Amino acid sequence: MPLVVLRLKTPRRRAIFRMHSMKDFLFLCFKTCFKNHNCLILHTDNKNTVTNLHLEDIDIKFKACLTANFTGFLLECCVVCLDSQKHQSGVVLKAEKHTKNKIQNSFALNWQLVLNPIIRNTHTDVNRTTDFGAMCLALLLTNDIWANEGVWISSQQGEGVDFWLLNPNTLKPIARLEISGIRKETARNTIGTRIKKKIAQTHQSDDSGAIAYISVIEFSKPSAIFIQK
Repeated sequence: MPLVVLRLKTPRRRAIFRMHSMKDFLFLCFKTCFKNHNCLILHTDNKNTVTNLHLEDIDIKFKACLTANFTGFLLECCVVCLDSQKHQSGVVLKAEKHTKNKIQNSFALNWQLVLNPIIRNTHTDVNRTTDFGAMCLALLLTNDIWANEGVWISSQQGEGVDFWLLNPNTLKPIARLEISGIRKETARNTIGTRIKKKIAQTHQSDDSGAIAYISVIEFSKPSAIFIQK
């Protein structure tokens, strides 16, 4: 039975409902939210809920700050990584967001890109392709999971992160994002070990005062872990 938490806009209150079916959930939304326009769905613990994530959307969502050539490159790397693990469009990725509480989400990864010999020949370096493929998923998922708005820019060497999120008005840094990719987790190359390494790496830019997000993408499951330092 899913638990749904609603935040009432006026007054600022929360309401918690235990429902027995998705039908109850939809009825509650229409009756309480859509009719009165006074609440937002904060989260649900229904682990059967799957959100569609279209990989080609990376071009649309980031066209204001990243070139189409770059996002297209990330898309190719991502699909090559997923294909190498025998995944097809529609595969479900499990994502975890760790802050004070752990929140789990499921995303169906959809793509239309068809790999051909030229694309495969372009991305033969496993480590490099995995890193850039992870960037594709991390950027898309960060928009959905953290819901931050701003301008994403790539970082410079020595800053300890891959991307900066800037305030669209002041262009001052709001957040930092460090991304790491694992093609297939092993006993010597675990997600936990990678997270610890990346948290330490972000110390290089702590003086910026911007929030640090760490994302580790694992392609064989597939899964994604997001940590706010």
